[in-house]
Amino acid sequence: MKQKLRSIPLLSIVFLFICSIGAIAQTVWEYKIITQQPQLGESATKALNDLGKEGWEVVAVVPQRLENREEKNSQVSSVFIYLKRPKQ
Repeated sequence: MKQKLRSIPLLSIVFLFICSIGAIAQTVWEYKIITQQPQLGESATKALNDLGKEGWEVVAVVPQRLENREEKNSQVSSVFIYLKRPKQ
């Protein structure tokens, strides 16, 4: 029983040490925003694949809409693509 009680403080210290390493080693990100025409074709695919090879990851795609009040509709004029990667 005493052996188990002695190991509890040691386990607590190891746990706190591991937690502090995790807090110190948090990932720092860098971000990039690119604008693309809505006709996403081969050139956009190639550009995104090239960015992926550089470590960039797409995290969001947001369309920019142009509203036509007379016809009560909207069209996508461009697309914002948000990317991130670990800071280099």
